[in-house]
Amino acid sequence: MAQNFSSLKSYAGRFKPGEDLRKELELFVKHSNIKAAIISNCVGSLLGTNIRYANQINGKTLKSYFKILSLSGMVIFNGSHLYIAVAYKKGKTISVH
Repeated sequence: MAQNFSSLKSYAGRFKPGEDLRKELELFVKHSNIKAAIISNCVGSLLGTNIRYANQINGKTLKSYFKILSLSGMVIFNGSHLYIAVAYKKGKTISVH
């Protein structure tokens, strides 16, 4: 059975405070001519987040200081599918789509 695997390249980057994480990831993929990327790890902080809970159509914007505990998913030139877990307010956590 023949298998077709593409080569794997790794990238590391840093975004500035206040930048939109999803938009910056999508711009990086687009400008780097990457067809599809996976996010395997991410640490950092956010000043706010737009979230959507499982099986919900509408999202919600939260304004607070968040620490990113985990970020995974796919970034594709025409969209993204990301999952994030963040901590805020004395260690409360939230995991969302």
